[in-house]
Amino acid sequence: LGIPSAEESATTDKLGIVTWNIAYGRGAKGDKSGPWSRSHIIQHLDDIVAAIKDMRVDIAALQEVDLDSARSHHIHQGRYIAEALGWAHLACVETWVQNYIPFPYWPPERHYGSMRSGQCVLSRFPIQKNHRYRLAQPLANPFWYNLFYLHRAIQYVELSVFGEKVEIFNVHLEAFDATNRQRQMDHLLDLLGPQSPGRGFVLGDFNALPPEATWRHDFPDEPRDDYREDQTMDKILARSDLFEVLRESQGAPPSANLTFPANKPSRRLDYLFFGRGFVADEGMIPQAGHISDHLPVFGRFLL
Repeated sequence: LGIPSAEESATTDKLGIVTWNIAYGRGAKGDKSGPWSRSHIIQHLDDIVAAIKDMRVDIAALQEVDLDSARSHHIHQGRYIAEALGWAHLACVETWVQNYIPFPYWPPERHYGSMRSGQCVLSRFPIQKNHRYRLAQPLANPFWYNLFYLHRAIQYVELSVFGEKVEIFNVHLEAFDATNRQRQMDHLLDLLGPQSPGRGFVLGDFNALPPEATWRHDFPDEPRDDYREDQTMDKILARSDLFEVLRESQGAPPSANLTFPANKPSRRLDYLFFGRGFVADEGMIPQAGHISDHLPVFGRFLL
């Protein structure tokens, strides 16, 4: 990025990491709330930068990052955030690339237009590998719909943290089709294998509720969402080699762990799992309800 390496300037002797679906800088209102002015997008990106600085983390795994999209005025948002943070290392993968997206459908002047969007990992530490594992589209969608539909992904990044290899799986699973979401979780578990990376993180927007969630349908913001038969999170939460930062935290009521919608949370969709090579020092959801429709989840870890 043209920035001097910041490896030696990590904030503490702990490794801080955040996962955040930043909703391409549009804010807490939904996808149909546009079009958005350039100043609106820039203000939200600046708010994201300020929030990440306040968290005092060293790595950020972001979802819904526009890389060159008409709806966000062709700003490469991963680069914008990394440069504003003063972090030297950035890796992105594409999940949605189209010449034209006719959504929202009416009126035409609200269409998204050209699209290039994806996921990014930003880091103070050197990134040595970056790979996209493309996830299947919903089989239930008509073929013509899938021509315009995004290809969700698992982004695999390998970093060097003070000479130690650290692996990150940056995840953004299916939002609208429970069957496809569970297929995508199976894909993730196949990638992880029987034993997850000891020094690694599996994190992101899983678009799924934890098994203990009692409110599973009839949400005020999304009345059509129904998680009563969804078991996406059951398998990964049952693994003994992965730990989830907020589930390991002591004393916080379950209501404090909700991440969506950010301005009035009713459910948890975002998670930060860590491997055996780390010990969670703390985990937290910051108050950032106006910046995106998801709240970030971050943790600090001891090797």
